[in-house]
Amino acid sequence: MTISYALYKNHLTNGANHYRAIVQSGGTRNLEGVVKEMAVRGLITNQAETLAILLNYYATIESMVLDGLRVVTPGGNYGVSIKGNFEGQTDAFTPSRHSIEAIVSPSAQLRRTIQEKAQTQKQEATEPRPNLLEYVDLNSEERDSRLTPGGMGQLTGYRLKFDPADPAQGIFFVAADSTTTRVSVVGKNTATELMFLVPASLTPGDYSLEVRSNFGPETLRVGSLSVMLTVS
Repeated sequence: MTISYALYKNHLTNGANHYRAIVQSGGTRNLEGVVKEMAVRGLITNQAETLAILLNYYATIESMVLDGLRVVTPGGNYGVSIKGNFEGQTDAFTPSRHSIEAIVSPSAQLRRTIQEKAQTQKQEATEPRPNLLEYVDLNSEERDSRLTPGGMGQLTGYRLKFDPADPAQGIFFVAADSTTTRVSVVGKNTATELMFLVPASLTPGDYSLEVRSNFGPETLRVGSLSVMLTVS
Protein backbone atom coordinates (compact mmCIF):
# COMPACT_ATOMS: atom_id res chain seq x y z
CA MET A 1 0.00 0.00 0.00
CA THR A 2 1.66 3.20 -1.19
CA ILE A 3 0.61 6.78 -1.87
CA SER A 4 2.12 7.98 -5.15
CA TYR A 5 3.20 11.56 -5.65
CA ALA A 6 4.96 13.71 -8.23
CA LEU A 7 6.81 17.01 -7.89
CA TYR A 8 5.67 20.10 -9.78
CA LYS A 9 7.04 23.64 -9.90
CA ASN A 10 5.58 25.81 -7.13
CA HIS A 11 4.63 29.14 -8.69
CA LEU A 12 3.22 30.48 -5.40
CA THR A 13 6.62 31.00 -3.78
CA ASN A 14 9.59 33.20 -4.65
CA GLY A 15 12.05 30.31 -4.59
CA ALA A 16 13.43 29.58 -8.06
CA ASN A 17 13.83 25.91 -7.19
CA HIS A 18 10.73 25.31 -5.10
CA TYR A 19 8.53 22.32 -5.96
CA ARG A 20 5.40 20.92 -4.37
CA ALA A 21 4.24 17.33 -4.08
CA ILE A 22 0.91 16.47 -5.69
CA VAL A 23 -0.65 13.12 -4.86
CA GLN A 24 -1.32 11.00 -7.94
CA SER A 25 -4.71 9.34 -7.55
CA GLY A 26 -4.81 5.59 -7.91
CA GLY A 27 -8.48 5.70 -8.87
CA THR A 28 -11.88 6.29 -7.30
CA ARG A 29 -14.13 3.93 -5.38
CA ASN A 30 -17.73 4.53 -4.36
CA LEU A 31 -19.56 2.85 -1.50
CA GLU A 32 -20.22 -0.26 -3.59
CA GLY A 33 -16.51 -0.44 -4.34
CA VAL A 34 -15.75 -0.35 -0.64
CA VAL A 35 -18.18 -3.20 -0.02
CA LYS A 36 -16.60 -5.27 -2.81
CA GLU A 37 -13.17 -4.72 -1.28
CA MET A 38 -14.51 -5.86 2.07
CA ALA A 39 -15.73 -9.04 0.38
CA VAL A 40 -12.33 -9.63 -1.25
CA ARG A 41 -10.69 -9.34 2.16
CA GLY A 42 -13.12 -11.88 3.55
CA LEU A 43 -14.68 -9.40 5.95
CA ILE A 44 -18.23 -9.97 4.70
CA THR A 45 -20.19 -12.67 2.88
CA ASN A 46 -23.36 -10.83 1.86
CA GLN A 47 -22.53 -7.71 -0.17
CA ALA A 48 -26.13 -6.59 -0.70
CA GLU A 49 -26.91 -6.74 3.01
CA THR A 50 -23.70 -4.91 3.92
CA LEU A 51 -24.41 -2.18 1.37
CA ALA A 52 -27.90 -1.71 2.80
CA ILE A 53 -26.48 -1.43 6.33
CA LEU A 54 -23.89 1.16 5.26
CA LEU A 55 -26.49 3.22 3.38
CA ASN A 56 -28.64 3.21 6.51
CA TYR A 57 -25.55 4.15 8.54
CA TYR A 58 -24.95 7.30 6.48
CA ALA A 59 -28.66 8.15 6.38
CA THR A 60 -28.67 7.96 10.18
CA ILE A 61 -25.67 10.30 10.39
CA GLU A 62 -27.45 12.79 8.11
CA SER A 63 -30.56 12.63 10.28
CA MET A 64 -28.56 13.22 13.46
CA VAL A 65 -26.72 16.17 11.91
CA LEU A 66 -30.05 17.66 10.82
CA ASP A 67 -31.10 17.41 14.47
CA GLY A 68 -28.18 19.68 15.36
CA LEU A 69 -25.92 16.95 16.71
CA ARG A 70 -22.18 16.67 16.10
CA VAL A 71 -21.40 13.10 15.09
CA VAL A 72 -17.96 11.67 15.81
CA THR A 73 -16.96 8.40 14.10
CA PRO A 74 -13.63 6.58 13.57
CA GLY A 75 -13.59 7.77 9.94
CA GLY A 76 -14.69 11.38 10.31
CA ASN A 77 -16.60 14.00 12.25
CA TYR A 78 -19.83 15.56 10.97
CA GLY A 79 -21.69 18.74 11.83
CA VAL A 80 -23.04 21.99 10.42
CA SER A 81 -22.19 25.68 10.50
CA ILE A 82 -24.15 28.81 9.60
CA LYS A 83 -22.57 31.39 7.31
CA GLY A 84 -23.51 35.02 6.77
CA ASN A 85 -23.62 38.23 8.78
CA PHE A 86 -26.36 38.98 11.31
CA GLU A 87 -27.38 42.57 11.98
CA GLY A 88 -27.52 42.59 15.76
CA GLN A 89 -29.00 40.26 18.37
CA THR A 90 -32.55 40.61 17.08
CA ASP A 91 -31.70 39.46 13.56
CA ALA A 92 -32.67 35.92 12.53
CA PHE A 93 -31.68 33.36 9.93
CA THR A 94 -32.81 34.41 6.46
CA PRO A 95 -32.14 32.07 3.49
CA SER A 96 -31.41 34.99 1.16
CA ARG A 97 -28.60 36.23 3.45
CA HIS A 98 -27.49 33.13 5.31
CA SER A 99 -26.67 29.51 4.52
CA ILE A 100 -26.24 26.27 6.42
CA GLU A 101 -23.09 24.40 5.44
CA ALA A 102 -22.07 20.82 6.13
CA ILE A 103 -18.82 20.29 8.04
CA VAL A 104 -16.92 17.04 7.51
CA SER A 105 -13.44 16.63 8.96
CA PRO A 106 -11.09 13.68 9.39
CA SER A 107 -11.21 12.07 12.81
CA ALA A 108 -8.23 11.99 15.14
CA GLN A 109 -7.99 8.25 14.55
CA LEU A 110 -7.83 8.65 10.75
CA ARG A 111 -5.21 11.41 10.98
CA ARG A 112 -3.10 9.28 13.32
CA THR A 113 -3.37 6.22 11.05
CA ILE A 114 -2.27 8.22 7.99
CA GLN A 115 0.66 9.80 9.82
CA GLU A 116 1.89 6.52 11.30
CA LYS A 117 1.24 4.02 8.50
CA ALA A 118 1.18 5.84 5.13
CA GLN A 119 3.97 4.86 2.71
CA THR A 120 4.89 7.06 -0.25
CA GLN A 121 6.27 6.39 -3.71
CA LYS A 122 7.65 9.08 -6.00
CA GLN A 123 6.54 9.13 -9.63
CA GLU A 124 7.73 11.07 -12.64
CA ALA A 125 5.79 14.30 -13.08
CA THR A 126 3.72 14.54 -16.26
CA GLU A 127 2.59 17.80 -17.82
CA PRO A 128 -1.11 18.17 -18.73
CA ARG A 129 -1.83 17.69 -22.42
CA PRO A 130 -4.77 16.66 -24.62
CA ASN A 131 -5.81 13.09 -23.83
CA LEU A 132 -7.44 11.44 -26.87
CA LEU A 133 -9.55 8.41 -25.94
CA GLU A 134 -11.74 7.42 -28.90
CA TYR A 135 -12.41 8.41 -32.49
CA VAL A 136 -15.73 7.62 -34.20
CA ASP A 137 -16.12 7.81 -37.99
CA LEU A 138 -19.75 8.98 -38.04
CA ASN A 139 -20.30 7.99 -41.68
CA SER A 140 -19.47 4.31 -41.08
CA GLU A 141 -19.96 4.34 -37.27
CA GLU A 142 -16.64 2.50 -36.97
CA ARG A 143 -14.49 3.27 -33.92
CA ASP A 144 -10.73 3.80 -33.80
CA SER A 145 -10.19 2.38 -37.28
CA ARG A 146 -11.63 4.13 -40.33
CA LEU A 147 -11.42 7.63 -41.77
CA THR A 148 -13.90 8.98 -44.32
CA PRO A 149 -12.48 12.01 -46.17
CA GLY A 150 -15.15 14.69 -46.34
CA GLY A 151 -17.18 12.93 -43.63
CA MET A 152 -17.85 13.79 -40.00
CA GLY A 153 -15.61 12.67 -37.17
CA GLN A 154 -16.11 12.65 -33.41
CA LEU A 155 -13.27 12.61 -30.91
CA THR A 156 -13.75 12.16 -27.16
CA GLY A 157 -11.24 12.53 -24.36
CA TYR A 158 -10.00 15.13 -21.89
CA ARG A 159 -8.40 18.57 -22.27
CA LEU A 160 -9.28 18.66 -25.98
CA LYS A 161 -10.43 22.27 -26.30
CA PHE A 162 -8.20 24.56 -28.38
CA ASP A 163 -8.18 28.05 -29.86
CA PRO A 164 -9.30 27.70 -33.52
CA ALA A 165 -7.94 31.16 -34.32
CA ASP A 166 -4.38 29.99 -33.63
CA PRO A 167 -3.05 28.00 -36.63
CA ALA A 168 -0.61 26.15 -34.39
CA GLN A 169 -3.50 24.71 -32.39
CA GLY A 170 -6.22 22.37 -33.58
CA ILE A 171 -6.89 18.88 -34.92
CA PHE A 172 -4.25 17.40 -37.20
CA PHE A 173 -3.91 14.25 -39.31
CA VAL A 174 -0.31 13.13 -39.78
CA ALA A 175 0.47 10.72 -42.65
CA ALA A 176 3.20 8.08 -42.68
CA ASP A 177 5.50 10.48 -44.59
CA SER A 178 4.92 13.14 -41.87
CA THR A 179 2.64 15.22 -44.13
CA THR A 180 0.33 17.12 -41.78
CA THR A 181 -3.23 18.20 -42.57
CA ARG A 182 -5.08 20.55 -40.21
CA VAL A 183 -8.86 20.26 -39.80
CA SER A 184 -10.48 23.52 -40.92
CA VAL A 185 -14.15 22.90 -40.08
CA VAL A 186 -14.91 22.24 -36.41
CA GLY A 187 -18.52 22.03 -35.24
CA LYS A 188 -17.96 21.30 -31.56
CA ASN A 189 -14.92 22.30 -29.53
CA THR A 190 -15.14 21.36 -25.85
CA ALA A 191 -12.76 19.89 -23.30
CA THR A 192 -14.26 16.40 -23.68
CA GLU A 193 -15.57 16.29 -27.26
CA LEU A 194 -14.61 17.49 -30.73
CA MET A 195 -16.91 17.23 -33.77
CA PHE A 196 -15.36 18.09 -37.10
CA LEU A 197 -15.24 17.58 -40.85
CA VAL A 198 -12.49 15.21 -41.94
CA PRO A 199 -10.40 16.94 -44.64
CA ALA A 200 -11.48 15.75 -48.09
CA SER A 201 -7.87 15.96 -49.26
CA LEU A 202 -6.73 12.92 -47.27
CA THR A 203 -5.47 10.20 -49.59
CA PRO A 204 -5.53 6.42 -48.89
CA GLY A 205 -3.17 5.39 -46.12
CA ASP A 206 -2.67 5.37 -42.36
CA TYR A 207 -2.85 8.50 -40.24
CA SER A 208 -2.17 9.44 -36.65
CA LEU A 209 -4.65 11.86 -35.10
CA GLU A 210 -3.32 14.70 -32.97
CA VAL A 211 -4.81 17.55 -30.96
CA ARG A 212 -2.52 20.49 -30.29
CA SER A 213 -3.47 23.04 -27.65
CA ASN A 214 -1.84 25.73 -25.54
CA PHE A 215 -1.49 25.12 -21.81
CA GLY A 216 -0.37 28.46 -20.46
CA PRO A 217 1.30 31.28 -22.42
CA GLU A 218 3.07 29.89 -25.49
CA THR A 219 3.10 26.34 -24.11
CA LEU A 220 1.89 24.19 -26.99
CA ARG A 221 1.32 20.54 -26.10
CA VAL A 222 0.33 17.62 -28.32
CA GLY A 223 -1.88 14.63 -27.58
CA SER A 224 -2.16 11.66 -29.95
CA LEU A 225 -4.72 8.90 -30.38
CA SER A 226 -3.15 5.57 -29.44
CA VAL A 227 -4.24 3.85 -32.68
CA MET A 228 -3.73 4.61 -36.36
CA LEU A 229 -6.71 5.57 -38.52
CA THR A 230 -7.01 4.40 -42.12
CA VAL A 231 -8.35 5.92 -45.33
CA SER A 232 -9.07 2.93 -47.58
